[in-house]
Amino acid sequence: FSIMKSYPQHLEDLLIARKLKLVQLDIGKLKCKILGYDHLLNIKETPHFQYVNGNMLPYIRYFYKYVGGYLTEDHFPDNFDYLIRHYLFNKSFSNLMCTYPIVNNSLQVLDGVHRIAIMSTFGVKVTKLCQAN
Repeated sequence: FSIMKSYPQHLEDLLIARKLKLVQLDIGKLKCKILGYDHLLNIKETPHFQYVNGNMLPYIRYFYKYVGGYLTEDHFPDNFDYLIRHYLFNKSFSNLMCTYPIVNNSLQVLDGVHRIAIMSTFGVKVTKLCQAN
């Protein structure tokens, strides 16, 4: 498995230093580090999952609290709406986006909480992910 052409800037050092492997994992076993929480969350506990399921306010509050600091404009709710409408499971719809979400060996999501929230909402139980060793 080769390193993807495009990957999140905040993971550059991690991905250069580690090998990636493509794995299939149960979405329910993944844990998410979400700003403002002092513990890891299951995907269904995240504001991202709530947003995809119609409860948009927690994600909107989360976005506006952290935009310009920890979050960039690509997390804007309108962009999330676009991703929800156009996400192709296990495929890249843009050469600007990492194809697969990225997790570490502890199954913590390093990149892809939005995509995993969408998959979980649409009933995906097991999916392909990049795992950083």
